[in-house]
Parts: sequence; structure tokens; C-alpha cells
Amino acid sequence: MRLVTKERRTEIKGITEDLNKTKSEIDRLKQRLDRKENERRMRLQQEQTRRDEDFNDEPEEIIDEEELVLLREMKDLKKSYRDLFGSLKIAKEDSHSAQQQIDVLKEQLLIQFENWY
Repeated sequence: MRLVTKERRTEIKGITEDLNKTKSEIDRLKQRLDRKENERRMRLQQEQTRRDEDFNDEPEEIIDEEELVLLREMKDLKKSYRDLFGSLKIAKEDSHSAQQQIDVLKEQLLIQFENWY
């Protein structure tokens, strides 16, 4: 049982590290996406100011290929994060369950020892 809980703790630590790395990547990507969005909005505003006042058509908001790639990467990273978080939750539940079993077995061992003594 002790080996199982130690393995679980190691697994939990590894998953947590992966989660932190994924979160850092998501944050980094979010900053890049925010920059791209701000650039796009500025470009859109510049286009609007150049247009004639009588012309009622609004310029289209078009994302470039790089932003599309970043959005897809963000989607993949978020899915990976959710999967890792689910794995972490399961590993923690298993670890907690194993620890409860250890505690029960220790209690039984003490009771049996006291009865024998």
C-alpha cells in the first residue's frame, strides 16, 4: 500500500507540473492573441477613419492566418489542460482512497496487537 501511495504522489506531482506548464503556455498564448486582437482593432479603426462618411458599409473584421493558428493552438492547449486536470482529480481521489485504506489497516493492526498483548 505504501508503494502505491508513493507512486500516486509522484504521479500527482508530474501531472501538476504538466498542468503548470500548460497554464503558462496558455497565458503566453493569451498575451500574443491579445496583442494580435489589439493590432486588428487599431487597423479596423484606421480603416473606418479613412472611409467616406457617406459610405455606410462597415469594414470587415478579418483575422490573419497567424491569429487563426494561435486560436487553434489555444483551443488545443485548453483541451489538454482540461484532460490533465481530470487526470489530476482522479489521481488525487485514488491517493486519498489508498491513504484511507492504510489508516484503516493501521487501526486494525493496533487493535489486533493490543488484543494479542
